[in-house]
Amino acid sequence: MNNETTAIINDNSLAAQIDAARSSMLQHAADKGRHTLDKHQVAALLIEAGVPRSTRRIIHYMQKGPLDAIKHPGPTGDEWYADPTSIPGLIGELKQFDQQEQRKEQHAAASSDTLEKSEDIKIDAARSSTLQHAATQSENKGDRAVTEVDEGVMQHTATGYVDQLQKRLDEKDDYIGVLKDQLTSKDQQIKDYSVRLRETNSLTQGLHNLVLKLSGHQTNNTLIDAKHTDTETNINP
Repeated sequence: MNNETTAIINDNSLAAQIDAARSSMLQHAADKGRHTLDKHQVAALLIEAGVPRSTRRIIHYMQKGPLDAIKHPGPTGDEWYADPTSIPGLIGELKQFDQQEQRKEQHAAASSDTLEKSEDIKIDAARSSTLQHAATQSENKGDRAVTEVDEGVMQHTATGYVDQLQKRLDEKDDYIGVLKDQLTSKDQQIKDYSVRLRETNSLTQGLHNLVLKLSGHQTNNTLIDAKHTDTETNINP
């Protein structure tokens, strides 16, 4: 292989590398143009759609899917930004998931009712047997057996109520987290607006001062011209 052939191959290889780099830059610019929603904007859209989620969960969706998202520089460093066209798909999946969870809860509640009825029947039967047995025993022993059965029933019912209450409290904490994130986002927007307002006022004041200076300079020039004219008039009557 001669030197001319080697040079042609090197030129072709360099051109291919340049084309690849240019293609990568264009693709990155296109992706940045498509991915415009930050985590707070996504959270607001999910609340509006009736499927609120915390920002931590939204970041997980951006990193792992189903959101189409990339990282690019933001006000506080690299941040995740999502493609708005992927939001409807996420909302659909979350609604389907919530419906499935609701059906599971309803099924679990129905099963719990059936189980409780069955347990009530067993408890009633055990209580009847206990009372019959207690009839042959002393009155104190019979009273103690009835009290123990009642305490068992009350403990089982209280456990079910505590589990349901804990679940509702967890859901409430998640929703409160979403609202706190929204308040933080609004506070940042207000701060940014205040900064821009101060900058605008500063520019306006500077422009006003410049206009006053220019006006004063023009007035002084007019007075000097008038004095010069009077002087020439006095010299040349």
